[in-house]
Amino acid sequence: MKEHKGNSVIMELQLDVLQYEQMVERRDEKIKRLKDIIKTQDGDDRSKFLCWHCKSELIWGGDHDTNELSGPWMALEENNEGIISNFSCSNYDCNTHVEVFHFFSPEK
Repeated sequence: MKEHKGNSVIMELQLDVLQYEQMVERRDEKIKRLKDIIKTQDGDDRSKFLCWHCKSELIWGGDHDTNELSGPWMALEENNEGIISNFSCSNYDCNTHVEVFHFFSPEK
């Protein structure tokens, strides 16, 4: 009976090792994919704005003057002059929406 119990423990440990090896493989694959994405990104290419959740292209939806709208950003800048640009992810399943705030310096 002891030998049977010992074999059972060994099999459980082997299963644990296999599961950890698979986790490491998945992690390594994810690291490789992320490195490949980084390699394809051109730091000077401002024509594409990519979703950081799924890496699909973000689609520009429009711009609004900050002084036409009210919201929490009003506390960020004293003069509240600027533009809010909104973008949506092109990946239908992602559902990401991004707002970019650009405040202007007061003209003197």
